[in-house]
Amino acid sequence: DERAPDSPPISIDRFATDILGEAPVWGEEDQLLSFRVRQVGGFGPLFAGSEVTINATGTLEFQPQLFRYGEADFEVYLEDDGFAVSPDCNPLATVTGSPSCNRSATQNFTIRVLSVNSAPHFVLDRSVIVIGENTSTVPHLFENIGSNISRGGEAEDEQTIWFTAEVESGPTGVLTDVRLTCHSPDEGVCSA
Repeated sequence: DERAPDSPPISIDRFATDILGEAPVWGEEDQLLSFRVRQVGGFGPLFAGSEVTINATGTLEFQPQLFRYGEADFEVYLEDDGFAVSPDCNPLATVTGSPSCNRSATQNFTIRVLSVNSAPHFVLDRSVIVIGENTSTVPHLFENIGSNISRGGEAEDEQTIWFTAEVESGPTGVLTDVRLTCHSPDEGVCSA
């Protein structure tokens, strides 16, 4: 799906499920739950404005950056706001990523943004070209008939483009060969 610049963020309900796992332990039913998401690999920058988040109900939300594609790898864990005072709690959990009394085991996920090929575009500055009858059989050159040539999206600068010109109407045999030649799209000029 090609997205407009003002598109809302992508939101995926029920991305994370079984958030509590079992029924909450007595005294922990009022604890607040938060997912902690961190990008650990992949290409960037794939996301615009804000971070990739998962809310307490398990909804994943992110805003793709326009004209960017690739993969991003994330790790996520669920944390509560209780106090870890039990001798069974792992004090190194935040360093090692292992479960503790206040956080789950770390899990990983990947977001893959597929490339979209945006259509090239140009402006035809001269839609009518006039030549005299029987002027000659020598090829005619008409410069600057097209401008504002673009390969498409922002990340498509390496693509090759070409023009095809076809006779749509008129007597047959009047035009034997129509060629449209463009200089570098960076210059944005076409001749016929």
